Amino acid sequence: MDKSLMGTFALALLMGFVLGVLACCIRSIISILHKPSQIGLYVGILGYIRFAVNPFLIFTVFYLHGRKMDLKAKLSTVIVLLFVGLYVGNALGNIVPLPVITHQSRFAPSFLETVFMSLFPTVIISPFFVALSASAIAYIRGFRRENKNETV
Repeated sequence: MDKSLMGTFALALLMGFVLGVLACCIRSIISILHKPSQIGLYVGILGYIRFAVNPFLIFTVFYLHGRKMDLKAKLSTVIVLLFVGLYVGNALGNIVPLPVITHQSRFAPSFLETVFMSLFPTVIISPFFVALSASAIAYIRGFRRENKNETV
């Protein structure tokens, strides 16, 4: 497999993992804390971080990565790798930090609840389209730049 395709999968896995960890932290904070003022503060902070990751960080990362890739020739493979990478990364990001976050609380979500919440494919639809759009924009801009240089 091509290096750029492996990079696409690795970046999608990493971004999915980050989004999954943030989602797991938000759900755990809601279930662990009992003071509404603390819940609002922590969930608000994590919500802002999640908004910074998706769409801004994801767009930037995949735009910079997409400049090095021939998207036209590898479009179907890139779509599959993006979807699978984000899906698996999100599932791992929800499952891996669960024992660390919830070891003290009896109100924390169970392992099965966390697995179930992480397996919804609709959770990664937005990051998927952000990443695919960023790669496509980078490819189109690079393609136009190449054509302008050839005609001059």
